[in-house]
Amino acid sequence: PAVHDRDFFAMKIINAYLGNGSSSQLFQVLREQFGLVYDVSTHCPTRFDRSHLVTYCTTEKHLRQQVQELVLAECHRLRSSMLSPAALELAKTKLLGHYALAKQTIAQLAHINGWYHTLELPPDFDFCFITEIERATAAEIQEVAQKYLSEWVISSVG
Repeated sequence: PAVHDRDFFAMKIINAYLGNGSSSQLFQVLREQFGLVYDVSTHCPTRFDRSHLVTYCTTEKHLRQQVQELVLAECHRLRSSMLSPAALELAKTKLLGHYALAKQTIAQLAHINGWYHTLELPPDFDFCFITEIERATAAEIQEVAQKYLSEWVISSVG
């Protein structure tokens, strides 16, 4: 979803849940549980118009199909069941922690404020972002997952 869309905040939480760090769901499943990937992460850029959720994995060529199936299974799980309270809280905490870390220097603050201005966001968007993330529910996360995690494109580089 675009930054002005109500679904934007839930998608940011989905991104944090799926692929933000070694405690993320995809890292735990693909690397810790099955040992299939060297690295895995997700990225959901903030855009004025529609955006995208990218999953990035590095693995052995012969494991690609299995990795793809597990990534899609995790997306399906988000669509079919709600996050536990603990998983939701961890994703929110991670997201807000990374958000705070991205605004530590004057240069970082200038960049993010310039980006928000370019995206035509209100001056208080910084506070709105935090508030909307904190108030998001597991039901909203599942609804957004159902809406956006049903279509995908797979690109494999060998």
